[in-house]
Amino acid sequence: MFTKNILRYGKDQPLPEQILLKAGDLTATYDNGDLRYIRLGKHEIVRRLYCAVRDHNWGTVPPQLRDVYIEQAHHSFRITYTAHHIDTNLNIDFEWRAIITGTSDNRIVFEMLGQANTTFRRNRIGFCLLHPMSLAGESITVEHDNGTKETDVFPLNVAPHQPFFDIRAIRHPAGSDAQVTIHFEGDIFEMEDQRNWTDASYKTYCTPLANPFPVEVQAGARINQAITIQLEGAPQVDNREQQVPVIDVGQGEIVPLPAIGLGLASHGLPLTSTEIERLRQLNLDHLRVDLHMDGDFPLRLQMAAQQADALATQLLLAVHLTNNAESELDTLAQWINEHPLPICALAIFHQDEKSTSLRWIALAKAKLAVLGVPIGGGTDAFFTELNRGRPANDDRDFSVFSTNPQVHAFEVQDLVETLACHDAIVQTAIAFNHGKLIYVSPVTLKMRFNPNATGPEPETPPGQLPPQVDTRQMSLFGAGWALGSLKYLSASAVPRITFFETSGQRGIMETEQVEPSPFPSEAGKVFPIYHVLADIADFTGGELIKIATSTPLQVDGILLKKGDHWRLLLANLTNQELSLRIQGMMGSVAIKSLDDGSYEQAARHPEQFRQLSDDSRPTSDELTLAPFAIVRIDPI
Repeated sequence: MFTKNILRYGKDQPLPEQILLKAGDLTATYDNGDLRYIRLGKHEIVRRLYCAVRDHNWGTVPPQLRDVYIEQAHHSFRITYTAHHIDTNLNIDFEWRAIITGTSDNRIVFEMLGQANTTFRRNRIGFCLLHPMSLAGESITVEHDNGTKETDVFPLNVAPHQPFFDIRAIRHPAGSDAQVTIHFEGDIFEMEDQRNWTDASYKTYCTPLANPFPVEVQAGARINQAITIQLEGAPQVDNREQQVPVIDVGQGEIVPLPAIGLGLASHGLPLTSTEIERLRQLNLDHLRVDLHMDGDFPLRLQMAAQQADALATQLLLAVHLTNNAESELDTLAQWINEHPLPICALAIFHQDEKSTSLRWIALAKAKLAVLGVPIGGGTDAFFTELNRGRPANDDRDFSVFSTNPQVHAFEVQDLVETLACHDAIVQTAIAFNHGKLIYVSPVTLKMRFNPNATGPEPETPPGQLPPQVDTRQMSLFGAGWALGSLKYLSASAVPRITFFETSGQRGIMETEQVEPSPFPSEAGKVFPIYHVLADIADFTGGELIKIATSTPLQVDGILLKKGDHWRLLLANLTNQELSLRIQGMMGSVAIKSLDDGSYEQAARHPEQFRQLSDDSRPTSDELTLAPFAIVRIDPI
């Protein structure tokens, strides 16, 4: 039996406390050393402001805070603390003193006074300021270090490269009657479009990426920076209290429900009869298998073929070529000819390329077109790589990219913010993809590998989880995040999406053989995401409606339709009980909640849980969701 916190979000520790601050007309939230959601009334100005220490492989070294002191007055505040970043494996020891002040003249200043206590290699040390993606298309004036100014707009589609360089200050509207100026000191700053990595923001950061990295920081070196946010003009502040969240099932884009698949489990164990029976209930479209052609691919392909046959599904082959591609494709074609497979698509990658070039697509078409299945390419890494290596109008049948929400930030709140950005990357891909289809494969909670590493990844220390594993995989939050991901990735041009793996710590259920591990699960349990996929499976071939929600950072969901049948799936994305209003439903409904009270039964006895009678009631426009609950609503 696990604690409620583990069932809700995979960790026993409480979520960081959030403290509301005021600086004149501005409000902000203090969150474990960071400032979040700096707003003028309901108008968001800054999504997040924090200091990051990135190692030589762009890994984030988290801080430990001490001596935190918070003083608040009616329209001002002062916060001080010491942040200590330590990684003994990499000999990193860096600490800094924070001084954060907010004053009644609509001004916020964040100072960082730092010192290296050891000599180590870093790719970045300093401030990152996140501008909300709601600024897309808004005007911006950039003041450069030499005093010149440049006027432009925040990019609408996701910009493949940095839109602005050499930044001393930024100025942009804050509502209709005010402007905000953000001034940067202590380093050279530039901006990137973080939507490339599904962060819902544009990021102004130091140090320029054109500078060599990693660089060595000497013990005793001092690094001091400051950022000043100043609101100017005559702001009109809407101080009305926020109403309860509203879900409107009568509004929202209608798209075909994508065909959903899973990845072949990375643990390498065969599926048991119980696992097969449970997976068959999901009406899976495909099983993705990665074939590294310089390895012993036939054994992996044979296992995938056996599992696909048992699950009555197809295979999506992700083929990773080397410079011996012609011979490798000949070998693959011969193997498939001798062992017919239910292949639905071939995704072609090259181990030395971040985005598949034309030559490999053409070669695969020449060697494998006889199979009569779609052949495409793209990136096995972040959407960034597809965006930066945009495909020509070649013969590919589809483009493909993978996605995960944890490239730059890792807290529950950070992951929730990434959801709406899934739509931005899909729409950008549609804009440059020459009318071709788009596959998203796979969707994972963490990076499967680091495409930007400048050195070998360190070995996982004993007693720790591998870097690809997130304990939130088994949690209610993980299921709610996946539901939101499906909503925002879905589009008419996206016929297929691969989520996670079949089983194990990166899957939708635990294996029946479990070694002692920090991962909080038990042999044979299914994770909440399994039930979300099972609820969706009933509507295979139907439609998905991206219902409107007034507070997408709190609650989100989808409406499914197939013929006259419909189903509403909602996810509470907060650790608080949430009351909301639902508009647009009629008649009596049946409601089932998967929450920390029903988790154990749903995990241990999923078949019984799914057969339990739902709570029937006349339709009401009011509904209360338990913390991180997943709620299913069906008509009676």
